[in-house]
Amino acid sequence: MRAAVGGRFRLRRTVGSWAEMDARACVIRDTNGTLTRMIGGLTDISERVALEERLRNAQRLEAIGKLTGGIAHDFNNLLTIVLGNAETFSELLEHDPQKRELARMVASAAERGAELTQRLLAFARKQSLSPRAVDLNRLVQGVIQMLGRVLGGSVSLQFTPGEQLDDALVRSWRNLIWSLLDTQY
Repeated sequence: MRAAVGGRFRLRRTVGSWAEMDARACVIRDTNGTLTRMIGGLTDISERVALEERLRNAQRLEAIGKLTGGIAHDFNNLLTIVLGNAETFSELLEHDPQKRELARMVASAAERGAELTQRLLAFARKQSLSPRAVDLNRLVQGVIQMLGRVLGGSVSLQFTPGEQLDDALVRSWRNLIWSLLDTQY
């Protein structure tokens, strides 16, 4: 009479790392049911388990990319409406500079949102982004103005513009960031 048994388990190697093992055995008994022999073997399946985990991670990343692309596409459609209406309001408020400035800020925020959704869409399509120079002082000043209007007079925000960054320094930081991103994916 024969009975097959088996299972998976982890085994610590002599070097201290762990191995994923698959064990298979066949138990042989005589006619009285007494164990007479056992034949079996172990297979190190660590590499297969690691590859399966990498595949699951890749599939998760692909699903996140598809979800991101769908959300970004829908959000971009909404931003198109916001941007169009903000530009229309800006034209209608030609004689009211304060309200026209608010409409311009809404349009500017919608444009920044559209740029962000383009980056998300590029991620979803696995396209490379084309970096461009940005005037950080102008960008921060725009955010400060928007926050000042949103927060009202209850909070005082101060911003001191810095010097323009050297192009070589900007390129170095950009290359460092891209390298870090490449190691993550």
